[in-house]
Amino acid sequence: MATIRQISKHAKVSIATVSRVINNSKWVAEATREKVLDAINELGYRSNKTPGSIDSFRSNIVGLVVSDLSGPFFGDMMHSIEDILRQEGRQMMVTNGHGDLSREREAIHFLLKHHCDALILHLDAMSDEEIIGFVQAQKTPVVLINRYIPALAKNCIAMDNEQGGYLAAKSLLDRGHRKLVCLTGPLFKPDARLRFQGFRRAIEEYGLRFSEDRIVEADFNESSGAKAISRILKRNLPFTGVVCGNDLMAIGAIRRLQEYQLKVPDDVSVVGYDDVMLAGYFQPSLATVRVPISRMAQQAAKLAISLSQHQKCDINRIFKPDLVLRQSVKEQAFEVAEPGRVLLTG
Repeated sequence: MATIRQISKHAKVSIATVSRVINNSKWVAEATREKVLDAINELGYRSNKTPGSIDSFRSNIVGLVVSDLSGPFFGDMMHSIEDILRQEGRQMMVTNGHGDLSREREAIHFLLKHHCDALILHLDAMSDEEIIGFVQAQKTPVVLINRYIPALAKNCIAMDNEQGGYLAAKSLLDRGHRKLVCLTGPLFKPDARLRFQGFRRAIEEYGLRFSEDRIVEADFNESSGAKAISRILKRNLPFTGVVCGNDLMAIGAIRRLQEYQLKVPDDVSVVGYDDVMLAGYFQPSLATVRVPISRMAQQAAKLAISLSQHQKCDINRIFKPDLVLRQSVKEQAFEVAEPGRVLLTG
């Protein structure tokens, strides 16, 4: 068990300086603080509340890795996490993984180097196996947000994205649409894959099939949605409904459809995903699947705090999606399919 005296000797600073670092005093130079924190990390300690031990040390910082620092989805996430942490007297340190494996690893290493009390991770590129190995080998508590890994169920705050994709497609199918196209997010991302799987499940329930020509993999932004629907239009496929991977893609697709003199929803109905604030103000207002990201983020922050204090907490870990119908969807007269007839292919 390391004592303050041992830490001060190892870091070559005074006992008073170690004490100030442990108490998170602002009156310590950053370089000196790093020396003390590195000494604490190197010497290690075991659970013991003996006076002079450093088991009670807290940086009072929770690290957050996101996939993007822009956009309403991650903006709401960061705001809600920071709000809960502030209420509990903690700070948030944010870094961007960019949805890239090497950058996600770098982001996590950066936060660990700064001795965060816990980590909240939104990871796209890192595999389940690597995440499991990391969490099991790591002393720092880890919370995964918007991702569910069965082996780490107690560490996950997730959305049922497969059900969300199902609801999006079913909202069009239930209203008579049979010629659908799907603009997915990047399929290496777990949430995009699950939403697409839900889309597939919905159309299979209706006994329908579709061709690969009716799927375009894009990115989770507005310009990508516009480019994706342009690719569909160039294929000269008849369609009356578009299911999009998120709201920004849907907004981009609608604007591009309007450039082609196609009216939404009179000619084409469009469904998004996330229910960002803009969805309700856009014209036409966007039908979408609501992701309660603010509540998910709040729960992630509470779980991170509880894990860092080795306390139990009543946490809602799995959130269910809700369909929000708005002006971008309308009823479509449809032809009843005969057995084996394909209505989704061109």
